Amino acid sequence: MLVKTDRKAKGQPSVGRDLIHAKALKLFRQNGFHGTSMQDIAEAVGILKGSLYHHIENKDQLLSEVLEDYVAQVHHRVREVFKSRLPPRAKLSRMIMVELEVMAAHQDAIVVWSGERGHLGNKLATLEERTRAVDDMLRSVVRAGVKAEIWSEVNERMACQAILGMLAYFSAWYRPNGTLSVQEIAESFASYANRILTKD
Repeated sequence: MLVKTDRKAKGQPSVGRDLIHAKALKLFRQNGFHGTSMQDIAEAVGILKGSLYHHIENKDQLLSEVLEDYVAQVHHRVREVFKSRLPPRAKLSRMIMVELEVMAAHQDAIVVWSGERGHLGNKLATLEERTRAVDDMLRSVVRAGVKAEIWSEVNERMACQAILGMLAYFSAWYRPNGTLSVQEIAESFASYANRILTKD
């Protein structure tokens, strides 16, 4: 969590959590986590490096915080759908929708998460667990749909990997000013998912 303090260096602007997170994410995406220094972040925010330590303890903590914002939100929203009484087909479509909505709003975080998760050891273990939980909820919905004969008796593991891969790659090409809205893309993805899960 951010270190709360009322202290402020003389002549320094007042900064908040959101600004620090946003600037750090931009730099982490542009230069990589290891290629970004605390000095870089302080300059981007517009304060002295020493003043930055009034808000955060270190760069590792900052990375965890900026990624937690994204992971916690996607976990919460997908879990809400998972716990709902929607039938499997509608539940899968809704899960796809909420994942894409969160991803579209947190593109910087996703790029940083994807690029750094394999190089940080146990630093982000809790976030890894939540990410796996999101994937497991989708797999569970697919299993329930196959069991209920909504979908064919496909290779569930392969089908789920195909759907999860489709979702994971979304942030690499999605552009907010593109020709398709998030809702339109989600509807297409849901259609593709149903085709993957249905034998001809």
